[in-house]
Order: sequence, then structure tokens, then C-alpha cells
Amino acid sequence: MMSFGNRFSVVAALSLGPAVSNSFARFAYALMLPAMRADLGLNYSQAGALNTANAIGTSSSTSRSDRSRIAATSGLSKAP
Repeated sequence: MMSFGNRFSVVAALSLGPAVSNSFARFAYALMLPAMRADLGLNYSQAGALNTANAIGTSSSTSRSDRSRIAATSGLSKAP
């Protein structure tokens, strides 16, 4: 059985992966938007709406906390 410190480090490491990848994707999307606008023939309003939808999706997915998944991942939901 893993100690609390080991479980915590595993949960922290598994949480950092998606957080880092979401951060890189969020900043890379802004660099790709002008090329997407040109290739898809979007005007600035449509490109802005696309960027707004992406920002809302990113912020809603990262601000949501799922305590049951965290408890299950860390082994806290198991009976002693």
C-alpha cells in the first residue's frame, strides 16, 4: 500500500500533465488563429467568436473540480 506522500506525489504528477498541455495549447491557439482565419476565409468577427468559444471551453474545463475523481485516483475513497 502506498503512503499518503507517495499517493500525493502521483496525483500531483498526473495533474500537472494536463495542466501544462492545456497551457501550451491555449497560447499556441492564439498564434494559429490568423492562419486559420486566412485559410477558412473568416472575417474578424467570426474569428473572434471562435476564439471566445475556445476561451470559454478552456476556462470552464479547467475551473471545474471533480472531487470524486480526485478521491478515486488518490485512493481516498477506499474503506480502511
